[in-house]
Amino acid sequence: MILKVNYFTSNLPASSFETDRKKFLGGNEYGSWAKPLSLQESELSNSEILRGDNISALLHHLGLIEPGGTRRLTTQLGQESSLKVARRGIEKFRKHKVVDAALEEMKDFWSDYLATLQVQTPTLQ
Repeated sequence: MILKVNYFTSNLPASSFETDRKKFLGGNEYGSWAKPLSLQESELSNSEILRGDNISALLHHLGLIEPGGTRRLTTQLGQESSLKVARRGIEKFRKHKVVDAALEEMKDFWSDYLATLQVQTPTLQ
């Protein structure tokens, strides 16, 4: 059996987390994706579900952001063979320049990949 390490992290400290979708949405799922009941609380439950209806949610208290202001938050969701291997990628992608370069590389890849084949179909009149 091959074991994997799943992780969800961010470059800023999270105050709490949730991995159970039912708890996140609210008891008996009375909440919705537009308004999860757990977000009406000051913190998430920090519950860890091993199998089932999983979710990855982190709560960050970012403070007051003035109109026109910004605050950059980078999250990472992944799976690796070990925590040691995962930690390398986690540390690497906490740097904004590395994230920006990776996103640009991904954008270029998909642009090239999708541009390989162009099809023109006749229009119906």
